[in-house]
Amino acid sequence: MSSPQYVEAVRSVDDLGRRCHAREIGAADFSNAVADLFFAYLADEDPRDDVLGLVDYCLEVAREVCDLTLFADRVLPY
Repeated sequence: MSSPQYVEAVRSVDDLGRRCHAREIGAADFSNAVADLFFAYLADEDPRDDVLGLVDYCLEVAREVCDLTLFADRVLPY
């Protein structure tokens, strides 16, 4: 079972990915926002959570964002 903070972090990453697809934010804004929310999550991390799973999920969404022809930022997930 994941903590509410973990679930909210995943939802926030999803929302950021959606906003990139909708061209509301760019790749740099996505990257900065994901880093901010991840560090905020770590400040209140719950031992029940899979932190590496959250990192992998953030990278998965980043790969989707960098594949957008609008951004074509192949460096973003690294």
